[in-house]
Amino acid sequence: MQAKYNILYIDDEADNLMAFKRLFRRQYNIFITENAVEAVDLVAKHQIDLVLSDYKMPKLTGVEVLQQVSENFPKVSRLIVTGFEDVDVIRAATKNGVVQAVINKPWDAADIVKLFQQNLS
Repeated sequence: MQAKYNILYIDDEADNLMAFKRLFRRQYNIFITENAVEAVDLVAKHQIDLVLSDYKMPKLTGVEVLQQVSENFPKVSRLIVTGFEDVDVIRAATKNGVVQAVINKPWDAADIVKLFQQNLS
């Protein structure tokens, strides 16, 4: 039996974090944080396999966080969640390999599982 993957979800909305953790905690080891600045440290501390970040957050955008993860841990998969944000910025980040997939809000659990499967294999 394969060990559970470690997934970090970064979002400044606590309700989103708790909903995500409730939905996926049986399939994956879920780590959550509202603090984008500490995300890179969490990736190292918990040997995170995939980082999912909201785009719009205080201090750092999701793209900026995923850029740091990409630079420090290039093998970690990186996904971004967005509702209506700057499409050009996200498109450029995807083109440059910083972001591997974009998830639109409101997200669908089945779609997220598919993306996890694609990006964790």
